[in-house]
Amino acid sequence: MLMDVRVEHVERWAEELAALTGGLGHLCARPEPREVFAELIEGLLSDLGRKNGWTMAGRAGHATPHRIQKFLGEASWSADGLLAEVQAYAARELGYPSATLVLDDTQVIKKGDKSVGVGHQHCGTTGDVRNCQVMVMLTYAAASGHTFYDRRLYLPQSWAGDRERCRAAGVPDEVAFATKPQLGIAMVQGAVAGGLPFSWVAADADYGKDPALRSWLHGQRIRYVLAVPLTLPVQGPPGKPCLPKVAAAGDLLHYATVREQWERRSQGSKGQRAYDWTWFEVTLPGQIPADGFAHQLLIRRSTEKKQLAGGRDDFEYAYFLVHAPATDPVTEAIVRAGVRWKIEENNELAKQITGLGTPTTSSSITGEPRTRPGPPSATTTGAATPSQPPSAPDDNPSRTDHKRCERARCFPTFNSGPKGNRTKSFSPAPRRPPCLCAPSLLPAHCFPRR
Repeated sequence: MLMDVRVEHVERWAEELAALTGGLGHLCARPEPREVFAELIEGLLSDLGRKNGWTMAGRAGHATPHRIQKFLGEASWSADGLLAEVQAYAARELGYPSATLVLDDTQVIKKGDKSVGVGHQHCGTTGDVRNCQVMVMLTYAAASGHTFYDRRLYLPQSWAGDRERCRAAGVPDEVAFATKPQLGIAMVQGAVAGGLPFSWVAADADYGKDPALRSWLHGQRIRYVLAVPLTLPVQGPPGKPCLPKVAAAGDLLHYATVREQWERRSQGSKGQRAYDWTWFEVTLPGQIPADGFAHQLLIRRSTEKKQLAGGRDDFEYAYFLVHAPATDPVTEAIVRAGVRWKIEENNELAKQITGLGTPTTSSSITGEPRTRPGPPSATTTGAATPSQPPSAPDDNPSRTDHKRCERARCFPTFNSGPKGNRTKSFSPAPRRPPCLCAPSLLPAHCFPRR
């Protein structure tokens, strides 16, 4: 919803931002980093056409980007502490008992093989296999706004099984392989342990098909609506011996077509999108819902036929598994299935507002060696342009990687208006995946070099 922005609105936003960044000063040991931190945040949120060390230094009145580069590469302050502060801010400003936690992953396409976790793997951005990094993200979506709340870098087996490669990149020996759903469980566990108020979990099919994630949510008595593949093993509906056996989610489409009982409802974050919905009570082989809960399978159908793969015209279908108290209306699960798109909005906002969408290194801010001298002309993340060659490789990457992971590669971004008339969207970390250069999967917040 658009609002009439007036001068007093902008002044109030500036005051709120100054109070927020000022309240984080205790994370820095000296006063100089506190000042640069505020300038860095303001620069990232500004309307600069290109956001790099030089442009943000110029905006702050500095002759060179040295202060910003030193802050990111050498200053002593806690990235873990910053993440905890931003999570507390999210809970305080957006916390609502009926909020939804949304799990998904995002990818960063890379050209080299040095970035932690990089490898040839499925890239959701392009829909095929690319050389990329994968980050599992957790979004908090409430009535008054939504934000990234946590994130973990996925370390493929090819990395986890090569300890020499991990050590060279600064990955501690205690960091072992974990599947993306396992990383998702760890983040939801952290939210639960931190007392974050929420009532539903939503995720796409890569997470919905994982039995361990579903079992953990059952044990915690957490409602969920998870997209699932049509091959997901299910049983139901009961009492229909003359109809085809139901062994998988896709088998229920026959029942839905014969029954022809669809309800048209709107959902989605990019404007209201209408779909036709139907649902069935199902059971999962070997998985019992929480006491008082039940499983239902939602089938979503497009309102019109579309041209699908192979040139055939047909409706487009999607399947969602619901775990909720038997007394809950199914329509609530339909609403939560639409909330899943909030995580895509967070990705877009992080790219549009802060300029962190280019999938390369952050050398234009941190001042890594270049093939020629002069002010950098790339975006915030150091994307090479036709007029600027890519950054030169570091002759001793182990010398700097760990230090930079411990530094200020995690900074919040906020999009907020006057109180009572705003929707907040902010990120506890850059949307680019971090290195795993700390004893746990959580604290590392750097942009890995290529």
